Amino acid sequence: VTAHANLFAQTLVSFTDAFGRREEGVDHGGLTVEMYSLFWREVVRPEMRLFEQAAEGGCVLPRADAPPELLRALGLVVAKCMLDD
Repeated sequence: VTAHANLFAQTLVSFTDAFGRREEGVDHGGLTVEMYSLFWREVVRPEMRLFEQAAEGGCVLPRADAPPELLRALGLVVAKCMLDD
């Protein structure tokens, strides 16, 4: 199965605590939203060197030196986010 086919698979989210135990909860969409929020918060951090802020307080854009294969992978995550919404 290709990565593109997986875009249409159901997303099931569960979180684990610091000890590796699965946290209780039923995903009615809230856990998925939280997962994507945490993911993107980390991806756009300056230390990741993938994106840069276009203007103070403005949007972020891909850095010119960001690895193209990572940007393509992030594009698939964007597509998955939209399909899950």
